[in-house]
Amino acid sequence: TEIYTLSLHDALPISTSPECRAFVQSAFTYAKAPSVDTVVISACWRCYFVTFEDLEGRSGKIAPGADAALDGLQREIESLVLAGKRVYVVLGIPVGADLDPRAMIHRIIVPPGFRVVISSPKRSELSAAVEPVRSKLVRIAQATGAGVIDPMQSLCDVTTCSPVSRKGEPVYHDWFNLSPSYVRENVRFLDGTVLDAEAGGVEQIANSSKQ
Repeated sequence: TEIYTLSLHDALPISTSPECRAFVQSAFTYAKAPSVDTVVISACWRCYFVTFEDLEGRSGKIAPGADAALDGLQREIESLVLAGKRVYVVLGIPVGADLDPRAMIHRIIVPPGFRVVISSPKRSELSAAVEPVRSKLVRIAQATGAGVIDPMQSLCDVTTCSPVSRKGEPVYHDWFNLSPSYVRENVRFLDGTVLDAEAGGVEQIANSSKQ
């Protein structure tokens, strides 16, 4: 048995590079090997499918070629599911300038020269930043029978997304990457991909959309 994590970083079908397209195809071909029973697909979806000038904003437009790339992704997922694989699509983590640890440091003229100001952005605003890419991925998963893992369910509460953990430590390394130490000690939303399917543990959109 083998679990294959397919991280489509810098190599989604939206790329015009022949090398990138060849890499993606070889990755999906490997995922169909008999030894692989579970495939976890992740990417910086927003990086690929939202126009670059909106990357740090609260909203963005779908990039040219995104629909064609997503159609190709859907076909690949369909083929994996038909081959008997358990497939999971991991949605994007919440990102934004307010989540950057450096944004919490405010310089002051009195000792010690700075103060820490924690501002938790609204979950609704961060959700808007990844739409409509998020909803397109959810529809693809629903249409193909793949599971959906939504990190936002773990990284945010009902109304806000805190940049610090319960221990007061940074959740993020910068505005769009989680801190390695936080991931190591706290992130559990991928655990279900390595557990028996009947044991649960995977956070599905269908089970958490009411939050």
